Amino acid sequence: MGDSLAVELAQQSHHEVLRTVAGCVLRTETVAFRRPFPRGPFFEFLCIDDHIGIQCLSRSAARSGQRLRDTTVFEQASAAYKAVKLVQHPVKCQRNQLQGTLLGASFDGDKGIVSAPSDRILVLMLCTGEIARRGSCTPQLLQTLLGCWIHVLLFRRPAFCVLNNAFADAALQPSTRVIKLSRLTRNELLCIACLGPVLQTDLRASWCPKIFVMDASPTGAALCSCDAPPPVVQELWRFTEQRGYHTRLEGPATAALREKGFESSVEYLASCGTAVNSAKGPLPGELLIKRSGSEVIRDFHITAPAFSFCGLRTPRLRSKRVPAGFRNGDPEIQEHNKIARRIAMLLSVVATNGLFYSISQPGSSVMFGLACFRRLLDLGGQLIRMHACCFGSACRRSSVWLHNKPWMVQSNRCLCFKERKLVVVQGTFSASSAAAFDSLCRPSALAVYGKAPRAGECMSRYVSEHPLPFLRLCAAGSLEASRGVGDVFPLSFTSGLSDRLREDVRKVSRDPTCNFEPRPGHDDPEWINDLAESLQFTEDLRYRFQRPGHINVLEARMFKTFQKLCARRHPSSRTLSLLDSRVTIGAVAKGRSSSRALSRVLQGTLGYTLGGGLYNGSLHVYSAANRADGPSRNRPLDLRSGFTAATADRMKKCFEAFKTWVASELPVSFDRLCLDPASLALALRGYGLYLFSAGYPRYLLVYAITATQDAFPAYRAHMTPAWQIDRKWQHVEPGECRPVISVPILQA
Repeated sequence: MGDSLAVELAQQSHHEVLRTVAGCVLRTETVAFRRPFPRGPFFEFLCIDDHIGIQCLSRSAARSGQRLRDTTVFEQASAAYKAVKLVQHPVKCQRNQLQGTLLGASFDGDKGIVSAPSDRILVLMLCTGEIARRGSCTPQLLQTLLGCWIHVLLFRRPAFCVLNNAFADAALQPSTRVIKLSRLTRNELLCIACLGPVLQTDLRASWCPKIFVMDASPTGAALCSCDAPPPVVQELWRFTEQRGYHTRLEGPATAALREKGFESSVEYLASCGTAVNSAKGPLPGELLIKRSGSEVIRDFHITAPAFSFCGLRTPRLRSKRVPAGFRNGDPEIQEHNKIARRIAMLLSVVATNGLFYSISQPGSSVMFGLACFRRLLDLGGQLIRMHACCFGSACRRSSVWLHNKPWMVQSNRCLCFKERKLVVVQGTFSASSAAAFDSLCRPSALAVYGKAPRAGECMSRYVSEHPLPFLRLCAAGSLEASRGVGDVFPLSFTSGLSDRLREDVRKVSRDPTCNFEPRPGHDDPEWINDLAESLQFTEDLRYRFQRPGHINVLEARMFKTFQKLCARRHPSSRTLSLLDSRVTIGAVAKGRSSSRALSRVLQGTLGYTLGGGLYNGSLHVYSAANRADGPSRNRPLDLRSGFTAATADRMKKCFEAFKTWVASELPVSFDRLCLDPASLALALRGYGLYLFSAGYPRYLLVYAITATQDAFPAYRAHMTPAWQIDRKWQHVEPGECRPVISVPILQA
């Protein structure tokens, strides 16, 4: 181990075997640190040499032995291990098990419970009770005991609040001298020993059909909620804070600034392969175009014959400079050009509909030099060259791919070592050359091409098939894209762009206004605030504090009230809450805080959390978007986005005027228009042109756009066409806004 990176190298090697050879460990299925938990129903774990899969299925499917994703993954993994000569341990090679110990966790799929191994918890409870009864031990022994309990508490983090003074006694020096445990430490050890049987996670807890938002002020607290479908809560819960981080009470200045809406940053301490089948017969072009428009097919791949486009053909009929052919009147050239243009037209329809496509040609083909294929580059297409030797082949056969698939970007250059011996493709295989070819393939020709070469077989025809690891990689990326998760083309990848688009990308890259810095880790994504501003919350409760206290402690008391309410109304459920206090979120997720005052409040919450079977997930929202802020200060619930009463009233009137204009001028209802942000932006653009031509003041357009963004926060990024009218209006009439003359001025 040491600093030789043995663990890292072993795990990464295992990962690459599963990813490239087996087509497993997809991003949408793999459980990884600092990443949202996968949606399921299949979850894949990888830890050094352990490869684990968990499949959620019904009892009837389990009894019938239904073939699901887990079976496919582990069949491909077994084949990959054999291909690279890795030996599976027969004891660890288990399938279709309902119970087992996985990565130190006792998993019971029948009861739906995961925890530390129960036999070890029992032994730990007996040892802890005996030490607490004796009342003395060494700090080193206490550290070991607490370390064992930490593993158990990770399955029910809220119980961390029980241990507070025990950590202080474990840090005493010297660590080998026997000390007398304080009464608080002995009580904590006895409490944690009694809680041992309930420190487990219920995997079948339901999803609470509500989204809660809470806040506390120096004088009171309030809780608001809104209805939400359980699938929505389940998806948002994946992004909540579950691990927690180090927290302490905010300083007086920080608390005062946050009360005024000035947020401060927080430092977080330490804190598949799918089968690739070809159609049995050619589909008519009209049917393909119809299917691409209806999104019946989401991923197109065309392996077009090279025809006369091949540069190795003799006599040559085309070249890179003249890809359309030397003799325009040649019937063969005209027929091949017609087929190529039809393919390009089909791919243009596919790209316009936002679907994925790819088309491959031999490395010497000049088909992609035609003007119809160059236009595909303007639609975001990319040209890459795939080298078979990069995927285990014994020859450097290359093929050219035109595609719009981000997961194929990396297959762009040969990474072979210069000293690697490769086979020249010519003639047919003999018995000796077939054996030599098989020995040079990595790991074997059977693993790379799906079949071994035979004596007398044409070598060029044998290697014309694409390597299986490359196809599995493409299939795995397509599977991820079908689930809504996938990579995007990096802006720096412009090798396949047309000259015009490459120049536009270069201009954008040099524009300082377009160079956005990545979001800091402590900052929140904008969609959380948009979510909080767009939901229609209703007030559940509000109350006044009997005595003042630190704002973080008061917010923790509000969370305790929230747990009381959920234990009574939504027991055995996973709840989603929005808070504007990072301290409270971190302490609640971690289970404890370095502040004794916060830990004391969390200890009072533990009974409702464990007894009610509650699993909370919190998202941080800024104070300006926290709808519970008003009720916590004894004000009415205000669902407007931080506007004054006068501004909100003007926005409402201008929004109603825009609705009236839509009803009178457009042949579509306003509700239907709001379903598409692009259509709504164009309608606002037309409304602005109408106001300008009719002589109305500019503020009517500004308030209408602002009110639209307030009503539909997710549409803000699509309002550029409407704001362009406002900017052009200001250029035409600089310094003028056509204000409405007030009555006193008119009378004067």
